Amino acid sequence: GYLIAARARDGFQQVLAVGLTTAIAAQAFIIMAGATHLIPLTGITLPFISYGGSSTLINFAMVGLLLRISASRKPAQTL
Repeated sequence: GYLIAARARDGFQQVLAVGLTTAIAAQAFIIMAGATHLIPLTGITLPFISYGGSSTLINFAMVGLLLRISASRKPAQTL
């Protein structure tokens, strides 16, 4: 996700890609830290694993946005 942000066409796409990637990573980190008893468990679901229709739908939408941003990369620079 951060590589997609670095290669994004404009500033908005960069910020959007960083935000989406950070949201997915934070969600995964919080639930895994709770499962290993590093922090108290919360009501956050593990992306793409936990049973929950709306959470899964939103996570797939975030990945879809990341894929769309990666499809509109900057043109290759020539020397």
